[in-house]
Amino acid sequence: EYDTWRKADLERWDNEILPFQFGMRQIANSLETFPMNLLESNNEQEVYKIIERGKIVLEYQAKLNETQCKRAFEFKFEGYNAICLNTSIFNSDTFNSVYDHEKHDIMIPFQWDGNTWTISLYSKKDSINCSIIAKSKGGGGHPKAAGFKVQDIRTIFPFL
Repeated sequence: EYDTWRKADLERWDNEILPFQFGMRQIANSLETFPMNLLESNNEQEVYKIIERGKIVLEYQAKLNETQCKRAFEFKFEGYNAICLNTSIFNSDTFNSVYDHEKHDIMIPFQWDGNTWTISLYSKKDSINCSIIAKSKGGGGHPKAAGFKVQDIRTIFPFL
């Protein structure tokens, strides 16, 4: 469910799916480190422990995101109202503390890797297709999450 972003049941997503994902990241980062005993049917207690650990990780991540977003800025990008942030660690939840659905159309985290700038685009609005924007700049992605690269960040943010 996490990999396909099936959020039909938001309470389950917030209290089980997402915490399990982040709890598992503490345990396994490859097939070789995956605890195969979790696949056994009598391991509900172990799954519960992973979910609880994941909730702690998510709480910590939310605090980090909130601190980072104090540096966020607003910008008109490709005709859309954007909330932007120069950061090397991000995902679609990074902007939760500053994103305003009424005010912002897209979220733009960007980062420098020493050679190029990576620009990511996220939107929660059905009327916006991030992949079309990214493709127009040589990138790609999905309707709600996409990205592209540029050599000069001033082609995106002229004031920087």
